[in-house]
Amino acid sequence: MNDLEMRLAIAEVCGWTCLDARFMTGRIPDSWTDGSRHQDLPDYPNDLNAIHEAAMSQGLLFRMKMADILASMQGVDPAFATARQRAEAFLRTIGKWKE
Repeated sequence: MNDLEMRLAIAEVCGWTCLDARFMTGRIPDSWTDGSRHQDLPDYPNDLNAIHEAAMSQGLLFRMKMADILASMQGVDPAFATARQRAEAFLRTIGKWKE
């Protein structure tokens, strides 16, 4: 999956909604909301804080399963996983990862 696909899939699970009626595939609109704030869509595959917040919003059992998936990914040490690796594990945990 590319960055755009990953960002949109994780945002959907986290409850983000696009407020830009001109939304077009291949472009990230500037106006999003998660119900309590309006901002740019988080850059989950490149921002450790953003993917951490996304994982924290899903609960303890989700994070435990995500950690198991991270540990099973070849060459990935869960303690030192990059934002991209964590985003992939997040999407694998919810069954939305596409090769």
